[in-house]
Amino acid sequence: MIPVRLRSLLPALSLLVAAVSGCPRTTTNVVDAPQLVACEADEQCPTGNLCIGGECRLGTCNPALESQCGADVVDDRAATCCKVFENCNGLTLTCERDPAAVGIGCPPGEADCIPCTENRDCVADLGFSSFCSGGRCFAQAGLTPCSQDFQCAPDERCDRTEFFCVKDNGGCRFCGADFPELCCENGQVCDVESGTCVDVGERECTVETVQDDCRAGQLCDANGRCVQCIDNGNCGPGTECNPASGLCVGTATRCVEDADCPATLRCIAERCDAPNCERDSDCGDSRERCEDYNCVLPPAVCNEDDEPNNTPAQAIELASLTD
Repeated sequence: MIPVRLRSLLPALSLLVAAVSGCPRTTTNVVDAPQLVACEADEQCPTGNLCIGGECRLGTCNPALESQCGADVVDDRAATCCKVFENCNGLTLTCERDPAAVGIGCPPGEADCIPCTENRDCVADLGFSSFCSGGRCFAQAGLTPCSQDFQCAPDERCDRTEFFCVKDNGGCRFCGADFPELCCENGQVCDVESGTCVDVGERECTVETVQDDCRAGQLCDANGRCVQCIDNGNCGPGTECNPASGLCVGTATRCVEDADCPATLRCIAERCDAPNCERDSDCGDSRERCEDYNCVLPPAVCNEDDEPNNTPAQAIELASLTD
């Protein structure tokens, strides 16, 4: 006979026994480890996989082949090559920014920056008027045309392949066939330490004789120039040092979005500036439209694929036009 005290516990005990008896003794839904596919070349692997060590592995780059990447690499290898300012992570097999590659590509913290190695890398995000300079994409709208550096702001350089002033991040050490726009002008050399182009000439000063060689308050930099600053610590509040010019430049006009600027200004090419337009009706030509606060003409449209005199039989001899 079951004691009264235990009898009151029977319902709970019954549920416990049922729960325990209902639990499987073994787990049947264990997922097996993925089976790696044997291979000899990338073409034998599924999309998104590479042949590494005789097995197909998920990834976009092969660290063992990084030394074969370069400007003359063929297209099928270029697809698995990292950019010159990136390294291939041997664990994840993905391209990651090389922390030592300062002055080229997208600096850490610039979320809106688009990395690139050629102009076509920029079209999808910024349109056909965009271009690649120094490993990052730029839109032409709002940029200053130029042919030499002196035509640009102190913290800019002239891209002499696209002829626009762009932000100078100090990347002249990457001058070469891949990035000719980062090469210095005639009469300049690349200061490897700062990554900026400096004029060639006699040294203005030395650190030991700076008080005699330079004006009061000036410093002598590593290139023997009398400058206002060498780093940001030499500049006052609201300014930063531009190592290329050795001048302190204001940061108040820097911006990321329109909200960073005063009410009457807009963020154009990372600077607060007065917009040329805000809507199509602001443009003087009815054919123009307002893009990125600048009036631009739409792309030309060819209405006829075949001109009526576009064959030898229909052509007019140039000699007959001069008679």
